[in-house]
Amino acid sequence: CGEERILVQYASSASSLMPCDPSGHWSPRGAEGHPDVEQPCKPDVRTWTPNSAVIKQTVPPACPEPQGCYLQLQFQYPVIPESLTIWVTYVSPEWDSKEAINDIRLLMVGGENISLGPQDFFCDIPMT
Repeated sequence: CGEERILVQYASSASSLMPCDPSGHWSPRGAEGHPDVEQPCKPDVRTWTPNSAVIKQTVPPACPEPQGCYLQLQFQYPVIPESLTIWVTYVSPEWDSKEAINDIRLLMVGGENISLGPQDFFCDIPMT
């Protein structure tokens, strides 16, 4: 717990169905722990990207339907949060930032899903 006895958690585990770069860079594990990119809003191998395993000479694959490209985060302690902050450290110029996050789903311990829908965000500005 931090000041005022508030528990602050970062993702303790991250996964995605998208294949990872063989080097291990750009993997979902980059979303674990506190943000640690060297320079925000610039490409960084410590971040996750769904196109990491794509060969540069080929057209990037479309995200598979019905789930699309997603990053699933889990936290060490299940709690009812007072707030949730998502920190986007980089958005490819090829993406429209309004389309990069088209839904945020909260997966509850009991199996229930709560959809927060599409969200607007900006690079290196936390979305709470």
